[in-house]
Amino acid sequence: GSTCDDDSACNDGADGDCEYAAEGFDCDGNYVVHAGNMYFSPADLSIEVGATVVWVNDGGTHNVNGETSALTGLPFNNPESFFLDTTNDAVIGSHTFSIAGNYLYDCSIYGHASMGMVGALTVGTGGCMDDTASNYNADADFDDESCTFPQPAANLFFSEHAEGSSNNKYL
Repeated sequence: GSTCDDDSACNDGADGDCEYAAEGFDCDGNYVVHAGNMYFSPADLSIEVGATVVWVNDGGTHNVNGETSALTGLPFNNPESFFLDTTNDAVIGSHTFSIAGNYLYDCSIYGHASMGMVGALTVGTGGCMDDTASNYNADADFDDESCTFPQPAANLFFSEHAEGSSNNKYL
């Protein structure tokens, strides 16, 4: 058998083919937000209640501040407060969100938020939010791209030619 030899794989050094995390997630199934040169990416993320977000540092010295806005000095008034300490480590930290609602956060290092290093989270129930879909969920907090729509009727073939000699002709 083969051995996985890829530092970016979830099973590096293990027997078998390399396995990778799904886009936007880490190997443990946590959501990943990248922090870097004046950005959080994705800057706006929707997650389920109980999900964990890991902030990965792409470079620089940053924190994740969900307490008081670095721009206004006023509290964010998030459903639950969170703060990850300033670091230049590869991972800033993680937080598990157990209360539904809308969250705002920024990097409170001087000047970073004013240069665009701000983020938002929607925590709640995912579902289809398009009321024309067959699986519309009026209680959904965010659209999870699960919408399904009724299929149009198959193309019907109409023929002008009918067989038989009676007056009962085909449609």
